[in-house]
Formats: sequence, C-alpha cells, structure tokens
Amino acid sequence: MTTASPIPEPADRIASVEMVDVKALNTREPGALYKKREKIFPQRVFGFFRNVKWATMTVALVIYYWTPWLRWDRGPGAPDQAVLIDIPGRRFYFFFIEIWPQEVYYITGILIIAALALFLLTAVAGRVWCGYACPQTVWVDLFLVVERFVEGDRNARMRLDKGPWTLNKLAKRTAKHSVWLAIAVLTGGAWVFYFADAPTLFIDLVTLRADEIAYVTVAVLTATTYILGGFAREQVCTYMCPWPRIQSAMIDEDSLIVSCQNQRGEPRGHGAVGGGKREGLGDCISCNQCVVVCPMGIDIRNGMQLECISCALCVDACNGVMDKIGKPRSLIGYNTMNLSSPLEVTVAAAGDDTLLAEIVRLTAVAEQTKAAYVRLADRAAQIYAPAVHLLALSGFLGWWLLGGLAWQPSLLIAVAVLIITCPCALGLAVPVVQVVASGLAMGRGVLVKSGDGFERLAQVDTLVFDKTGTLTYGRPELVNGDEISTEALALAASLAAGSRHPVCQAVVRAAGTVSAQLAVQETPGMGLEFDGQRLGNRTWCGVGAADAADVEDGNSELWFAQPGRAPIRFALRDQIKADAVEVIGNLQKQGWHIEIVSGDRAAVVGPVAQALNISSWRADCRPDEKVAHLQGLAAAGRKVAMIGDGMNDAPALAAAHASLSPARAADVAQAAADFVFQGEGLAPVATTLTLARQVRRLILQKFSLALFYNLAAVPLALAGFVTPLIAAIAMSSSSLLVTLNALRLHLGRLP
Repeated sequence: MTTASPIPEPADRIASVEMVDVKALNTREPGALYKKREKIFPQRVFGFFRNVKWATMTVALVIYYWTPWLRWDRGPGAPDQAVLIDIPGRRFYFFFIEIWPQEVYYITGILIIAALALFLLTAVAGRVWCGYACPQTVWVDLFLVVERFVEGDRNARMRLDKGPWTLNKLAKRTAKHSVWLAIAVLTGGAWVFYFADAPTLFIDLVTLRADEIAYVTVAVLTATTYILGGFAREQVCTYMCPWPRIQSAMIDEDSLIVSCQNQRGEPRGHGAVGGGKREGLGDCISCNQCVVVCPMGIDIRNGMQLECISCALCVDACNGVMDKIGKPRSLIGYNTMNLSSPLEVTVAAAGDDTLLAEIVRLTAVAEQTKAAYVRLADRAAQIYAPAVHLLALSGFLGWWLLGGLAWQPSLLIAVAVLIITCPCALGLAVPVVQVVASGLAMGRGVLVKSGDGFERLAQVDTLVFDKTGTLTYGRPELVNGDEISTEALALAASLAAGSRHPVCQAVVRAAGTVSAQLAVQETPGMGLEFDGQRLGNRTWCGVGAADAADVEDGNSELWFAQPGRAPIRFALRDQIKADAVEVIGNLQKQGWHIEIVSGDRAAVVGPVAQALNISSWRADCRPDEKVAHLQGLAAAGRKVAMIGDGMNDAPALAAAHASLSPARAADVAQAAADFVFQGEGLAPVATTLTLARQVRRLILQKFSLALFYNLAAVPLALAGFVTPLIAAIAMSSSSLLVTLNALRLHLGRLP
C-alpha cells in the first residue's frame, strides 16, 4: 500500500524559503547626490521571464556577431556582404536594398518609425526595451553568465569579493576578466566588420595589415564594452542613460509596469502562511528574494522607481516563493496602476455637493489672480518679432532705395539684422534660471511646482504660517489617556482613522489597531461625524461652557460627542520643530513680517507664538476665514506667502501670492502649493525664500544684458558693419553668455 506524503505545515513552508538580509540600494530616505558605488551581486533565478531574457539575449548576440558574415549575391562588381556600410563608396547595403546618400530620407523614415514604435511599446508595456533588448542589458547578462560560471552564485561571489587575496581568488579573477576581455574584443571586432568585407578585414586584422582606424575602433569598443559590461553595469542605466527619464514621462495609469500588490502583501512578516492562521500578516514573508535577484539592486515593494528596468526577474523570484508557501502567484507582477479587484464604492455626495468640489471652488477663485500674472519676458516677446522684422525691412529698403546699394548687399544687411538680434538671450532669461534654480532647490529637498513660483515668492514681504504640522511636528500625543475609557477611545479612533489630520492620527495611535468607519463625513476646520457621533472642535461637538470649564491647559484638544452622553475631551500635546526658533528669528532679521493663522484655540496658538517671538497671530480660523485674512493683507498692499499642510489650508495656499507645503501635507494642500519641501524642519523654507530673491536678481540681470546687447548690436548691423557670419557668432555668444550667467546661482550662499 502506498502512503501519501504529509502536507507540509505552514511553518515548514516558510522554512523552505531562503531568508536574505539585504538592503535595497535606493531607499526612501534622502541620501547624498554623489556616493560611492555599492557592488550588486544578483542571484540567479529561474522562471518564465528569465527564460524570455535568455532567449532575447541569445537572439540579439547571434544577430550582432553573425550578421557581418552573411552573404548576398548582388551580381558582378558588387559586394556580396548582406549588410554593409560602405563609407568610401557612399553606399549602404541591406540584403536586396541599396541606399545612396541622396536617399538618406529612407533611413530617416525608418528611424522615425522605429522611435515611434519604441514610444508606443513603452506607453503600453513600460520599460521592456531596457529590461530585455537594450545592448547594455544584453551584454551585462552575458558578463554575468561568465561571472557566475567562474565564481559561483551570489553568496560565493560575495565571499570571494570580501575575502583576502589567495591563489584561488587570483585564478578566478584572472579567468573571469580574461573571458570578459575576449568578449569585449569580439564585440569591437564585430562592429568594424559592418564597415568592410568581414572575411577580408578579419585576415587583415590578424596579420596586422588593417588600417589604423580599424585597430583604434576595435580598441575603443573593447574598452567601453569591458568597462560598461563588467564594472559600470547598473550605473549606466541610473546615471548615464537619459532614456529612463524619457520613458517615465510616457507611462500612465494604463501602462504595464512591474509592481507589488502591497494591499495583499502588507503587513510583511514571517508569520504562519498557507492554510495556517494569518495572524494579521499579508502574503509577503519578507524573504527579500525580489531584491537579491534584481540586477539594479532595488526593492520593487517600494513602488515604481526610476532604476527599475522592468526585467521582471523579481516576478519569477516572488512566484517561486508563493509556490513554496502555498499562496497565489503574482504578488509581484506586470500590472497597470490599479492592482486590485474591482472596487465597490458607495457615493455619499456627487458633483457640486462633495467636499472636494467645495475645496476646488475655493481654490479656483483664489487662483484667478495668478492667471493674470504676465512675465516680463512674455510682454517683451509680444513686440519682439514684429519690431525685429520691421527693423530688417527698414534696413533693406533704406540701403536699397536711399543708400544707393544694390539689392543683394542691402538684403545681406537685413539678414544680418535678423540674425544678430538675440531672441535667445531674451527667451532664455527666465527658463534657464528657473531650471538651474529648480535643480538647486531639488538638491535641498524642495520640489518646484509652479513655473513662476520663484518670481512671485521673490516679491513676498509677509509670511503666514499654519501651526500644526508646519511650525510643530504635527505628531501630537494624547496626554490624558488614563482619563478616557478604552471603549470611548476605540469608538473615537474608529472615526479618526478616516482622517489624515495630525490630531486624529494621534487618537488612532493611542488606541492601537482599530477598524475604520468607512462612512465618516469630514468637514474641514470642524471635525468628523458618523451615525450621530461627532469628533472635532468644541463648536462642532456642541460643547457648552460648563463642559469646557477649567480645561485651558495649553494643549490641543478634540471632543468626542455621543448622543445622550457627556462629551469627552482628548488633550493632545505637540512639539515645536527643533529649528523653528532659529529659522523664524533669522527670517524676521531679514525683514519678513511673520504671522500665525491657525484653526486651533487661542490657548494653544498663543504659547507657540510666544515661544517663536511672533507677535501677530490668529486662532480658531476656519478655511474661509484664513482666505479672508490673506485677502485683507493683500488689500493692504502686502505680498503674502502661506506655509501650511492641512486640508483646510488648501484654499489659503491657493489664495496667497506664493505658497509652500511640507511633503507630509495632505494631497490637496500639496496640489495647491507652489513649492513642496521635504524634511522635518523649516530650513527649506528659508532656503527657498533666499533662492527666490537670487533668481529674481539674476533674471533682471539677464534682461538687462539682453537689452544692452540688442541696443548695441542692432545699430551696428543696420549700419552695415556686421556680416551675417559675425552676426551669427555674436548671437550665439550672447546666448552662451546668458546660459553661463545662470550657473552663477551655484555660487550663491543658501541657508
């Protein structure tokens, strides 16, 4: 009788998976712009996508190395190489096709079609070109095959790399690099075979009778193949190649990308899987197999990343793990942005009745003043083109009809006028400075969202700060939890879980794991409501004077009101940011007027204002009251910058002359802001303000430079002292000078 094998227990299934302690190279924490390369040792993986890569690599290498040796009979006197670029004969042969120089538009058309096809492929299937067919990927895969064959798989290669130099290590490294060099030489040699008869050139190369240019080309391609395939590897894709940035702009919500279904995999852990008890854990067991097989060294669970080349090796690795632990495949896979099953949505309000619609209305009204802002460059450009053409026409007619010149030299003078006038200096004045400034800001953790944000921020003389999450850390802690029953805390937390407001999140943290009430309605500046229960400020919860007596302790508060029960107060305390006193003090010394406008109570806002030495502050402000206050400041002649992070700050951020929001802010606040800054402190605010003033000063300098150049150059051209060639040199030089002048921003000192 045959005995069936026992089904492995969940714990045994997890034990069958290798757990790897590895850190992804690109973490979410901010790092240095330039850092030393960390070696990546990709682990071998088996699966469908790995087999596709093997097949693609084999086909690509066979085509590249074998094509120059293919023959094609074209008749007497014609070369018989199937694919030949005959530079001396000015011909390109491709099997039965022969292209002459005047037919280069065929090649141009083919290249355009190929580019459009690549764009379409990217929009549909993401970066599959990078993951499978890019020459860098193909040759790196080939070099990795050699490396694994000589030195072993990941763990063996890591031990060899970290170990001391021995005869065994020397022998393996010598063998590996010898094969790499041989591949590199063959790669360079195959390339030159496309430009001459392959058998003849091969004999000439071996017998040292080939032209010098052939040896130079082989040497250069040998060196680049050896370095890029053996050493640079992922660095080429991350830093040298522009295609990842271009492809990122082609991908939308319908594109297939390699992604992780975090809603299924989270929370991660080594708990029981398969048929065992889930213990609140997701399907991801944190084995890190998806990281160790990645040739780029990234963790796809962190979301879509620039470094990801969509090779899908992490998909093969994860599918193998899911098979072992008895879970469905495709925890990681090719997906569109919507990674889950169809959603069931209950519509509580539609169209103009929604909260979002109300915020959009407030934001749109506030942004109308921004739409009327016209840059100086645009105003100048409106009259530039007609003025220049009229000058050129006047010069032509004046010299021809009045100056006695023939029409040909008169036309040259007109052409010189058209050339020497420098629209580039004028047109580049704003965008070049903004590009440089945006790069500097990004390096300091500030994202520039508005094209004219720097110009408007440079005009600001008043800074209005929100309190919670802006001047404070926005992570208040419940300080009277011992006075609140467990039941009341859990009920309040179930309402608070539906909001991103810091005080609501503090209640959720104090309660621990709770089930969120999905039908909660939030009123900005007031609070939350569900089934007759309210969580919010005193007014919203109907707290009377008797209930709120003797509670002015300087803490922020939430009130929880239930029908038929006495309201419960949640006292919360937040900490002022560590650098707030220094940053606010420095800004005041530099001449900015600073105010606080907060929705919190006066008893909470006052101490913060006093600690920061801010004399002007307002409390208990609803979103519309914040907007009204900013409009009042604007009516008084002030240019106001708003710095806030909450949903109820969004209309004020839009109403301000310029606005900044932290990266942890609500999405609607970030959408309304001109700048979004990272980090816990306020230093990026001071940096952005200083940079904005430098940008304005530099833009005015560039306008002055462009104006001076045109006032000096155009009369010389009209007088006939400038030829078209000299005009072209002068125009190019002025554009170059304007561009170089923008780089002076790097020399400025930023706080």
